[in-house]
Amino acid sequence: MQDFFITEEAWARLQRGYALECIAKATDIEIVQMAAALEEILKRRRSKKPKTQKN
Repeated sequence: MQDFFITEEAWARLQRGYALECIAKATDIEIVQMAAALEEILKRRRSKKPKTQKN
């Protein structure tokens, strides 16, 4: 029943906590792999942003 009433903010907090738990338990190699994956995601997000026009 709780899942129906959880706020978006609370859900985000739970997700961050889970992510931090995974990072804390990760090996050095896994951390490097996660960092590379995040870097790729950020590159893709940046390339999808609309470019502003300069006048």
